[in-house]
Amino acid sequence: MWREATSPPLLAILLSVPVGCAPPLRRALFGDPLSGQGAPLALVTDVLRMLGDCTIPAILVILGATLANGRRGSSGHQHLAAQAATNSHPTSSGPQHLT
Repeated sequence: MWREATSPPLLAILLSVPVGCAPPLRRALFGDPLSGQGAPLALVTDVLRMLGDCTIPAILVILGATLANGRRGSSGHQHLAAQAATNSHPTSSGPQHLT
């Protein structure tokens, strides 16, 4: 029953609340940023911070590459759907002339 009700994100939350609420435990695991003392998990947090800092530029590069491809990278189905959308306006049975 517990195995079905728990997931890795839930377990991480349950473990992080006591660490975040207890300053001595937080300093023991992650170090004190004011004194510059290292701790066992300080390297992990530094690596995660670096990865987080490069996320937005990486997303922008991927977006730029996708936009640069333009229609070349799209499939034929999207082209047909766009054609159907532009030609789907109801028309009358014949041409109308303004007099």
